Amino acid sequence: MRISPAGACRTIVALGVILGFSGIAEAWEIKSTGNGTPIRWMDGDVTVDLDFGAELHGIAAGDAEREARATFGAWGQGLESHLAISFEVGETGLGTGRDGLNVVRWGTDADDEHVDPLALGTTYLTYRTSSGQILEADIVVNGVNYEWTTSESDCSDRYDLQNILAHETGHLLGIAHSVDHYESTMFPSAAKCETKKRGLSIDDQDAATFLYDSIALEAPGGNPVEELVNCSTSGDSGLLGAVMLLGVVGLMRRRSVAGTGLGCAFLVICGASGTSDASTLLHLEASELVARADVVVQGTVVKQEVILANGQPTTVSTIAVVRCAEKACPGTISVRQFGGEIGGIGLIVSGVHHLEVGRELVLFLRQTKSGLRPVGRAQGIFEVRRENGREVLRRDLRGSVLTRGGKAYEGRINIMSRVQFDLFVGPNLL
Repeated sequence: MRISPAGACRTIVALGVILGFSGIAEAWEIKSTGNGTPIRWMDGDVTVDLDFGAELHGIAAGDAEREARATFGAWGQGLESHLAISFEVGETGLGTGRDGLNVVRWGTDADDEHVDPLALGTTYLTYRTSSGQILEADIVVNGVNYEWTTSESDCSDRYDLQNILAHETGHLLGIAHSVDHYESTMFPSAAKCETKKRGLSIDDQDAATFLYDSIALEAPGGNPVEELVNCSTSGDSGLLGAVMLLGVVGLMRRRSVAGTGLGCAFLVICGASGTSDASTLLHLEASELVARADVVVQGTVVKQEVILANGQPTTVSTIAVVRCAEKACPGTISVRQFGGEIGGIGLIVSGVHHLEVGRELVLFLRQTKSGLRPVGRAQGIFEVRRENGREVLRRDLRGSVLTRGGKAYEGRINIMSRVQFDLFVGPNLL
């Protein structure tokens, strides 16, 4: 029996009514692998290395470590039966790739590739693709482009360290953003002096409880969870798979559900890339996008592969260049982005939108030690389309949350003609 996407939606909604699943108010989401398997830690001991040795913005190492311990303590209150978190203190040398350590640290070097100049903090999750088991997780707090404080009473127009660490710790545990709950720790924005993320909301607690109480993760060598989370909609197992998944997947992405929402949640998970998730980024005006770019090119993605660079899965896209902002254009360029899956290992980094082979793009790129990366993640990627003989440029910012002036909003699709694009970025750029 084969179930069409629309049929699958209708079938699952009907089953949801039969089994008693109705509208759910929670808005949390969890991270998943490329095939939709939930990402979480194996039950047991997790050691976290705190690397705040360098005093930054007047914050002593001991004070920063205290803030980090407090955030793990808040998240761990409901997870004691699953995770035993302990801490080590000292310099780790993170920045050279995967090292087997779970590190929470300052990013103090503008040339550090793990420091995104537009993000307050970034979490790097390395996982086993077969089961979703987290193998390593690192949190890097941007100490280069932003100033920080640990004081609730005197923030001096800075960002609260514990506030952002609480949010990133949620990512470290496998929880994605809660874009519909402004008061939750996992809401994807943080204003200066904000401290409300220090305390978890019910929405945050429900996400952690569901992920660790309802998602079974067996030891390596056993049957992985993905054998239950089977996204096939063909063959005799299609409907049975939908029934089995309903109890897990129907709750896995718990936005408010109405009409066919529950069925569509199932379809979203089956199509998840596993290497992209929402991210909070400073919104760049057009002039800032141009100013931050070291290279601006237009071309087609002709090849893509995932490699291990310093032990970390990295997606490398080859672009055949047709025009550029320089007088002499190279024939091809390579664009590197953290994340991807290779050899049973995956890396997921919030906000990274991987390029697609066959697409013609305009790319605003910054030079890093290992190669070129898009400026502002998805903000520096425009797809070139042709409609009635005219060029149209499309930028997809869905999955990113942009913040400016203390306000945040979800990214959307921007479409403009070539003339509008040239006005947007400045005349004669390409």
